Amino acid sequence: MMNSGVDLLIRGSNVYDGSGDDGFLADVGITGDRIACIVKAPEGYKGRAEKIIEAKGLSLAPGFIDTHAHSEFTLIADHRAEGKVFQGVTTEINGNCGLSAAPLFGKAREQREGDFQEMGIKERWATFGEYFRLLENVHPSITMRRWRVTAI
Repeated sequence: MMNSGVDLLIRGSNVYDGSGDDGFLADVGITGDRIACIVKAPEGYKGRAEKIIEAKGLSLAPGFIDTHAHSEFTLIADHRAEGKVFQGVTTEINGNCGLSAAPLFGKAREQREGDFQEMGIKERWATFGEYFRLLENVHPSITMRRWRVTAI
């Protein structure tokens, strides 16, 4: 990988890898949507790169997980999720406190109608299947996960 090149090189950042260990200086190479290499200082990446971001004095970390989010409807309204992405959130968990985008019918749907109109959501759904198909079609910028809870 060192000589074949990468699409994007983030050079000289302080990398926090999510392990809980101290950060380390490194160059991070990205090809497509995957990390292709991490080369610690002082060696540094020696291959070619289509684009280089000079990150000296900056920190780099994997995406953060928001474990209690309420973006079920806003992701349909605006798939970019800029408020999350700008904070480094790449994954969120929704529906773990009782609020959920589905099932949504009867009075629950009537109560949400004002929210739909306010957010400009034209689509309607009733089941989880319908909701998740709609969510897949808008291609949100973050990954959304839901809890499956079983009461015994």
